Amino acid sequence: MLRSFQKILSELRCYHANNSLVNYLLVLAIVVIVLVQSSQAMPVLFGWHATTVNFYLEVLVNLSIGYIVSTIFYVLVVYYPHRKRMRLVKARTSIIFARLQGRLSSIAKLVVSSANLSVDATQGVPKSYTDSLQKIDLFGLLESKEILDPWGSQNALDQLIRDSLDILSYKLILVQFLAFMDTAELKLYADLEEIFIFENMDKLDKWPPKDELLAHEFQYIVDAYNDCQKVLGTTKYPIIWEATEL
Repeated sequence: MLRSFQKILSELRCYHANNSLVNYLLVLAIVVIVLVQSSQAMPVLFGWHATTVNFYLEVLVNLSIGYIVSTIFYVLVVYYPHRKRMRLVKARTSIIFARLQGRLSSIAKLVVSSANLSVDATQGVPKSYTDSLQKIDLFGLLESKEILDPWGSQNALDQLIRDSLDILSYKLILVQFLAFMDTAELKLYADLEEIFIFENMDKLDKWPPKDELLAHEFQYIVDAYNDCQKVLGTTKYPIIWEATEL
């Protein structure tokens, strides 16, 4: 019983937060109706014609009643279905963002382990670390790095390509939910769109130079991972990777 009451109270707070102007006008409409009805027996002031005053008061009451009816219609037909749809969308996008977080973390760990360069990116990737990545044959190290998973042995480059393709597919799924995203989610999506290495990982051509591109965009990959944690509310995971960790 108490839980149901708390749930209803939470929904009312959410409704008021998103529709404060609608609610204030609703209260005003109710106050107008009460004041007009309570003033029916009062004499007309300032020598105004009673018929004219009653006409305008009746118009005001009808407008107020119409607004109350419209508000009820809005809640039942517009707000509540939209709220229900938003919950379903939120559940779906949360799963996608969680998968994105996992793939971004995997890519960062693959880069750090293959380069054998530890990094503490809690406050962002230091420029010195990006410079260090640009001085090594990153793709060669990824290709020579062997990793083990439940499906057997493979090299880190193949895993990085698969992670990149997964991220591209998740971004494509998120397109249909853009209209329902909040500011933080839209920012994360926009940042992912600015990372070009994902869409170039599985291409055999040498342009753009993937070593330099991956080294340059590693900081943005880490930033996107951090943003995923904020969107999902899982900031308890620090962005720290050791060179030996996979």
